[in-house]
Amino acid sequence: MIKNVLINVTGAVFLSVVCEMIMPEGSLKKYLRLAIGFIMAAVLISPIAGGIEIEMPEFSFGEEMSEDELTAKSDALVLKMHRENVEKRAEEIAGEGSEAYAEIASDGSVRSVRVIAAQGAADVSERLKAEFGCEDVVITWAEDGT
Repeated sequence: MIKNVLINVTGAVFLSVVCEMIMPEGSLKKYLRLAIGFIMAAVLISPIAGGIEIEMPEFSFGEEMSEDELTAKSDALVLKMHRENVEKRAEEIAGEGSEAYAEIASDGSVRSVRVIAAQGAADVSERLKAEFGCEDVVITWAEDGT
């Protein structure tokens, strides 16, 4: 191990000396020296960092899945995100302290919206119908703001 470290350091020093000798004069020289400095630092640190083991999480690009399975998972994720966005928007329309639950069709259309609202607003149902284009909107008013 020490032999490999010495060979690497000696090689890096030799390479940096050769680079210094053939380096052109001018403003580019300082950037090349900086790059050589980084390389030297990496060579000197590598024996120390070589003993450190970093456990990397296993990552897969989905090689095990067929294209149909990948498409189905992707579609499900998109529909879930759409449902969450619809619920968030419905809660904004219904007002503070409300909770919304939406049912989304596989084509992405909003089938129904159910809202438990803490405070009354007469036009909430109509606003939700207009916003999401669905007729099945149910508003439940929570008693005493609970």
